[in-house]
Amino acid sequence: MHIFIDESGNFVIPKTKKSKVSCVASLTIPDKHLDAVTRNFISLRKSWGYEEEVKGNKLSEKQISDTIALLREYNVLLDIICLNIGNHSSENIDKYKAIQADNLIVNLTKEHHEKLVKQIHEYRERLLKLPNQLFIQATISILLIQSVLTHSTLYYVQRIPKE
Repeated sequence: MHIFIDESGNFVIPKTKKSKVSCVASLTIPDKHLDAVTRNFISLRKSWGYEEEVKGNKLSEKQISDTIALLREYNVLLDIICLNIGNHSSENIDKYKAIQADNLIVNLTKEHHEKLVKQIHEYRERLLKLPNQLFIQATISILLIQSVLTHSTLYYVQRIPKE
């Protein structure tokens, strides 16, 4: 199977409390359908006048509908995680980031190798310095990947075991 991941939105917390949705999505295509999906999508894209990558926000309702119709012919999976960034504050993200950073070192003991302890502490510091925008995007991307690997494995083992 082939997994394609992309994001939409910039994950920046707005200065004023307003709704602003950012997403990370994956499209999982079985190996046996990849060539057909690719070939058919290229033909569809060309019929719209696009030669290169198509940005989803530039598509019309009809073009989105045509894309969905094309994909429904194949055994694909679409997973999406959306986050309304406008519901969060920098302070709360900083607190959550600090908790996650502390979780990296919470179980380290003197029994762990000195180099490993030093390296994990360096990772913790790097995480704390990560801009909130990137931390949020990375966090939901990791959640998406965990979900995709679980769902796609269970889905395809039952329908296309060879995948």
